[in-house]
Amino acid sequence: MLAIGFRGHYRYANARGGGLPLAPHRAVKGGPAVLVVSRKIGERLLIGDKIAITIVKVAGGAVRLGVEAPQELPIMREELALEIRAEEAVMEASNRSSG
Repeated sequence: MLAIGFRGHYRYANARGGGLPLAPHRAVKGGPAVLVVSRKIGERLLIGDKIAITIVKVAGGAVRLGVEAPQELPIMREELALEIRAEEAVMEASNRSSG
């Protein structure tokens, strides 16, 4: 990935030369880079060629997002995914101890 200066931001370009103007931020010192963008209702954020996230509603500290993605790509809230992983770990540990 290539970072090119772009009007006070950075443009991350892939091998095909595409990319978005980005402002690089870090969630935790030394952690992975996190993209922070400002969007208005109705505006979209594209992830690759197959995923689009649309800002649908902003109210009272909550944001409603619309996600367009291939059906085979699982999309869920993080807290639900963590809950499922925890349940799977308990079941796996139970199977090992009873097996």
